[in-house]
Amino acid sequence: MTVGELRRLKDGVTDDEIDRVKAGLKSSLIMQEESTGARAGAIATDWYYLGRVRSFDEIQAAIDGLSPRSIVDYLEKYPVKDITLVTLGPEALRMPE
Repeated sequence: MTVGELRRLKDGVTDDEIDRVKAGLKSSLIMQEESTGARAGAIATDWYYLGRVRSFDEIQAAIDGLSPRSIVDYLEKYPVKDITLVTLGPEALRMPE
């Protein structure tokens, strides 16, 4: 379950996991450059959240800077909490402990 995986992140990630994430992010970044709509969406997102537009090189440097330690450091600063669960359908779900 996604909640369990989010909570498990605080225990750390492997170098292999980071390498796969980096490869996926770089692929997405390259594909985004090929699509005018995707690039416009990324620019709008940067502007909304950062008040500026990041360069391709800046985004690539952020991806290259990912490490198992940086993930753990981030989660120590911003722990997973206050999760909202939305149920669609006849059966109510319960948040795992």
